[in-house]
Amino acid sequence: MHVYQLLSFSPLEKFPGELLYDIVSTLPRQDLLRVRLVSKTFATAAASSLFHTIPVWLGLKSLEQFKAISEHHQLSQYVKEIVFSPLRFIDHGSADQYLDQIRRLPSHGSSWEDSQTLTSAGHIAAYKSSIETQRRLSSQGIDSQILIEGMRRLPQLSSITVDFLNFSIGCLELMTAFGTLKAGLSLTYDCEHLLPLIFGAMIASKANIKTFKLGEHEDFRQDLQGFGTRCSLLESLSSARDGGRNHPRTISSEALLNTFYLADEPKGRKTLRELRSLEISSIETNSDHGEELNETMTAIRQIIGLSPNLEKVTLGEISDKVSGKMPSLISAFGSSKLQRLQKLDVYNYASEANDMVHFFRSHAATLVEIRLGWMTLLDGNWSSLLTRLRQVKFLRLKHFVLNDCDDNEVDLEVQNYVLGKTDFDPIVEARTMRDNLAST
Repeated sequence: MHVYQLLSFSPLEKFPGELLYDIVSTLPRQDLLRVRLVSKTFATAAASSLFHTIPVWLGLKSLEQFKAISEHHQLSQYVKEIVFSPLRFIDHGSADQYLDQIRRLPSHGSSWEDSQTLTSAGHIAAYKSSIETQRRLSSQGIDSQILIEGMRRLPQLSSITVDFLNFSIGCLELMTAFGTLKAGLSLTYDCEHLLPLIFGAMIASKANIKTFKLGEHEDFRQDLQGFGTRCSLLESLSSARDGGRNHPRTISSEALLNTFYLADEPKGRKTLRELRSLEISSIETNSDHGEELNETMTAIRQIIGLSPNLEKVTLGEISDKVSGKMPSLISAFGSSKLQRLQKLDVYNYASEANDMVHFFRSHAATLVEIRLGWMTLLDGNWSSLLTRLRQVKFLRLKHFVLNDCDDNEVDLEVQNYVLGKTDFDPIVEARTMRDNLAST
C-alpha cells in the first residue's frame, strides 16, 4: 500500500499538526503530489514540502506557474529555494533553416528514426511557436520581469540553484508541444542567457538570498534509468558526452564572467555581501591553451571576493578536459579573507604548501570543518604540511578530513594531530597500515 493511500484513513486526520508535517516531509515529490489529493488537511501538510523547492526554466508555462505560485497568498509562504535549468531551444531562424538542420542529423541510430517525424507540419508549427515565445520572453524582458516580481513576493526565498546539467526541468513543457521526440541536437543549456538574468533579478528584487549553487540539485537529479522515456526530448548521455557543439556539458567561463566578474558595482556588491553559502559543482573547461580555465577561476575568485560574509564554500572538481590541468587554491580565493568562513569543502585542486598554510592561518579563527579531496601538493608532502599546520592556532576546528590525498582512498581524519591532541602522524599511520595490508 502506498503511503498516500495509508494517509487517507481518517484516524490520521487527528494527528498533531507537527507530527503530520514531519511524516509528509519524508515523502518523495511524486508522492507529495498524490497526498495533496487526499484531503484539505493533507493538501496543506504536503504543500510546505512540495513548494519548499520549485523548478523553473525560461519557458512560458513554467514562468506562468512560477508567477501563480508567487501570487498565491499561501503557497508563496512556503518557497525557500528556486532551481533553474538553462534549457533552451536553439534558434535556427526560420522553420526551413531549422528543418535543414534536422535533415543533417546522423543517419544511424535513434536520431535518424526520430528525424523522420520531425518533418511533420505539427512539429514545425511547434518549433515556430516555441521560438516565437522564446524570442518574445527575451526581447520584451517578460522573463526578467516575472522573475523580479516573483522573487519580491516570496518572503522565505533564501536559496538559488542553477542546475546547468539538468535533463528534466523543462522537458515536460517541451514534450507537451513536440511529443515524445528526441530533439537533443535542437536544445542547449544556455547559461550565458540565464545567469545574468537571474543575478539581475536577485539585485532588482532585493531578495534575501543566502545560498547560491551552481550544479546538480538533489531534488531534481537526472533519472538515468528512465532517460529514454521520461526525458525523451533529449539524446542519450553517450551523445551528450561526445562534446557536441550544441551539448555543453558544463557552464562556460563566458557565462560566469559576464555575470559575476562584471558584477562589481554597488547593487551587485550589496547582493553578494548577503551570501552565506557558495556551492559550485564540477566544471569542465575545454581549451588547448588554458584560457578558459583561467577565466573560470577569475570569475569564481570574483564571486568569493565580492562575498566577504560567506560561511560555507564548496568547490567541486574544476579542470581542463584537454590538458588535465587543475586550478590552484590561490586561484580560487586570491587574497580574499572571509571573516565568517566556517566550512570548507574543496576537491581536485593543486596548491603549494606555503599557500595552504597562509590560507588556513588567515581563517584559523573561524574554521570549524575542513574537507580536502583529491588535492595535489606542488611541493613537499602531506606529513610536512600537517606538521606546519600544528603551529596554526585554530580556535574552533572540529573536523579536518583528507580524502584520497597521499594515496589514501578513504577519509582520513587529521584534526587531532593538527590540534596537538596527539603526536601520532595520521599520514604515517595510514601508510603503515596500507603496507601491512599489502604484505598480507
